[in-house]
Amino acid sequence: VKNDVIQIVTDDTCVVNSGVWYDYKVTYNPITGELKTYQNNILTSSYIDTAPLQSGTAISLRNGDCDVMYDDIKVYKSRTSSENITIGSTLSDVRYQNPNPTTPSCKIKSIIIDDSENFSNLEGLDINIDWTKPSNVIVNDGQSTDIDTITSTSTVSANWETAIDTNSNITEYFYSIGSAQGLSDILNWTSNSISTSATISSLSLSYNTIYYINIKSKNEAQLNSDISSSDGFIVANPVTALFTSNTNSICNGDEIQFSNQSINADSVNWYFSGGTPSTSIENNPFITYNLSGNYQVQLIAYNGFGSDTLSSSNYITVNNSPVADFITNKNSGQIPLTILFTNQSQNSTSYSWNFGNNSSSIDVNPYTVYSDTGYYNISLISCNLNCPCDTFIYNNIYAFDTTVNIVKHNIEQTIFLIPTIFKDQTNIYINNNKNILVKQVNIYNASSELIVTKNYNSNSEKILVNTSELKEGIYYFKISLSDNTNITTKGIKIK
Repeated sequence: VKNDVIQIVTDDTCVVNSGVWYDYKVTYNPITGELKTYQNNILTSSYIDTAPLQSGTAISLRNGDCDVMYDDIKVYKSRTSSENITIGSTLSDVRYQNPNPTTPSCKIKSIIIDDSENFSNLEGLDINIDWTKPSNVIVNDGQSTDIDTITSTSTVSANWETAIDTNSNITEYFYSIGSAQGLSDILNWTSNSISTSATISSLSLSYNTIYYINIKSKNEAQLNSDISSSDGFIVANPVTALFTSNTNSICNGDEIQFSNQSINADSVNWYFSGGTPSTSIENNPFITYNLSGNYQVQLIAYNGFGSDTLSSSNYITVNNSPVADFITNKNSGQIPLTILFTNQSQNSTSYSWNFGNNSSSIDVNPYTVYSDTGYYNISLISCNLNCPCDTFIYNNIYAFDTTVNIVKHNIEQTIFLIPTIFKDQTNIYINNNKNILVKQVNIYNASSELIVTKNYNSNSEKILVNTSELKEGIYYFKISLSDNTNITTKGIKIK
């Protein structure tokens, strides 16, 4: 057909029945000009054009004034065992990319004819085509929102958006670490599979240095995205809260000096449970503790990159100081004056008494006897194992004598009470000077109370004294003599 004029170049018989679908194939070799037609894979006609067209952009179907229906029209190009398929323009074999990752861009089909004019089965292959790089992403330093500072020199984390590729899926992400955006001089490009976060360890970063996380993605077409970079992070010297104290065990009312030993700290806040003051911003504060107990100390250390907290529970032990105190059953009386002491000390485990009459005691509740008249000062030192001792001084003991002629007798050493430890009786012995009579014996208890009076008017060497009516305890025997003098001696009644 030239210029819409049909010229018959070959006339071959071919049966075509009305209302029947047929499979027609036409082959054309633009080099040799050979043209062949097939009906249901059977050669029906052939012709060689001596002036063949070498190229074309379209085909034209002519019906020869017949009513014809066409379906599944395909145009095949001749091929060798391998061919390059052009893509991307209106003149290319394939003009479009995949519309989405699951819909192929095209399907390439192929059929083969042998020298005997036999056709192979039709084979086809869906082809995915993507010539567009994946999208860039926003990269965050850290595990969630973007951070600008870390303190570890060995481990960093990053996360990023999911890359978008309209035409095919993302198959892999890569990360690197650089001293500038886009560089991989600190850590070379490393696969992260399809995960959009990474924690990277075994690094050797330097303090006070800025680093950048770089990300790129790859799609199913093996195209890499442009490099996306974080805004950078600095590796800061971490602050570590540390402290010491000159002691951690004191007595109530004492003070402790604390010493800030924090590392890389610019400032500190102290919190002292039970202390006065209870807070401080000084590096080495002095804190007083007035009440006994166990107390926590907390130190928060700060620098320009963060803070660190150290809390020590029960760090301080405040012990109760001993408090010395006592009362007496009386504070004055006739000699021999016996004073009973009731210890009212607090927080004490040991005691030391001085009664002012050259006698002392370590008992809890002792007594003493004042045989001489005068005023006496009593001191009590109370101690415990944790705190300094406390001393209480009482200066209000007065011993007096209301008798008229109480003097030492010149025969004092010749009058004895034997035995001095007795049960129901004892004896007064007079060894010489029989002109002296024992007129009367007054017996006093340890509280200087008169218990019994016995009259004798005897100068016997041995005077029996019945003591059966006395209770167990210490007693003083006041022996009145015929020369109006008195001798006092002590005895102890036992069961």
